[in-house]
Amino acid sequence: MDHLRNFVFSNIWKSDALSKVVAFAWQLMLNRIPTKVNLTLRGIGNDMVCSFYNVTAENTLHMFLHCGTSAKIWYELVQWIGQELLLPPSFSLSFSMMVGCGIGKKGKKGLMLIWHAYIWRCSFFIFIYY
Repeated sequence: MDHLRNFVFSNIWKSDALSKVVAFAWQLMLNRIPTKVNLTLRGIGNDMVCSFYNVTAENTLHMFLHCGTSAKIWYELVQWIGQELLLPPSFSLSFSMMVGCGIGKKGKKGLMLIWHAYIWRCSFFIFIYY
């Protein structure tokens, strides 16, 4: 897993996405997003359940990949780029899977940009509707 993490952290800043988008993705990878779980760990609130489905804890992985709404967006995105990717168990794997589908340097950079756009767009959806 260290090899995967090293790949992500050495490549995430090479994206053509805006620096604020890349910085947000960096914080997401480090689990520094104010989810209900993270806020509860800091003594703010005590409700950790997902606002949409009331079944599981609202952590970064759930909010951006495994929540039904986020998963639907992920599957539509990979279908749009012509791939068939499973829902990844981690952000590092989602990043490396997406970038790994690219052919050549331009293809990889393009898919890296799409991954960043997905994370950024999900953040707006999540923080507006949660």
